[in-house]
Amino acid sequence: MDAQSKTSKSVIISSLLLGLLYCLLIFVQNQFFYKNPVIFSAAKFVSYLIILIGLFIIGSSRRKELGGYASFKDIMQALLVAILVIELFYTLFGILYLKVIDPQFMEKSKNAWLIYVDTLKLPEDQIESMKDRMTAPFDNPELGKMNFR
Repeated sequence: MDAQSKTSKSVIISSLLLGLLYCLLIFVQNQFFYKNPVIFSAAKFVSYLIILIGLFIIGSSRRKELGGYASFKDIMQALLVAILVIELFYTLFGILYLKVIDPQFMEKSKNAWLIYVDTLKLPEDQIESMKDRMTAPFDNPELGKMNFR
């Protein structure tokens, strides 16, 4: 087995593991942090940082596998494969989560955000404006036509 195919295999395995980690992070965020929008946003940010660190590790590992010297193309190839695999996991898990695991998540999330807006010390007309902007996408009849079945 030459170094090129061996490296590609290690990049794919690392990408699969990072994709699974990302699915786990999304699951934890959606199950436990959706009730508080501030904590939910912070958890999203931490998840993105974890994924970026994972991508950095994949790039560094690729360089080490090539003997410590790698071209920009070699590193970007590894990162492109990793990002494509991670995004595939993200997309499939998102569909699975919203259709099978927790079909009521969007409604629960919307309600949590509406409750949060009520706790803000803002003028009533501004609160109503924010609520209208948040509920408008859910009231769109075209949204119901998008079906993954």
